[in-house]
Amino acid sequence: MERLLRAKEVRERYALPSSSLYRLAKENRIPHLRFGEAVRFPEDTLESWIKAQIRKPKEGRSAD
Repeated sequence: MERLLRAKEVRERYALPSSSLYRLAKENRIPHLRFGEAVRFPEDTLESWIKAQIRKPKEGRSAD
């Protein structure tokens, strides 16, 4: 079973404001689990989700 991170751990690891993290969870836009009022974030699933969010430059466009 993968480790479940507390919101504080996610905020510290990824430098996210609390408001953004909880808003993403409330809108079901970030992988999370709810246990009553507690919100936990599955570590491996979250890491994969974050990597999938990286936007790659379009072909033929210069970075300059």
